[in-house]
Amino acid sequence: MVYLSYERAKEIWEVMETFKNRVGKLEALQQVTQLGLTEHPQSWPQDILCHLTSLLLTLAMVLLVLLSGTCACPLLLLHLRLHACTVLLLLGLSTLAWQKWHTIRA
Repeated sequence: MVYLSYERAKEIWEVMETFKNRVGKLEALQQVTQLGLTEHPQSWPQDILCHLTSLLLTLAMVLLVLLSGTCACPLLLLHLRLHACTVLLLLGLSTLAWQKWHTIRA
């Protein structure tokens, strides 16, 4: 029984040493990578690309805010019957104008 527990402990120590070596290699690789990043800052094309992406995301956010605000306005008008009738009348007139657009332009 003692021999089996000794062999088992020996196997566990070998596995622990293997993991310790792997962790050491990973730490060394991380240090080399960090040193490489600090020595070589981002090039200007990557910097421009990051700024362009940020600008596009900002414009998309503004567009979505304007769109959601526009979609929320008619819903506020539907609370009263008079407002609902007004909205339906405006929708009908705009549909009629859309269908007759070619004759209006002429």
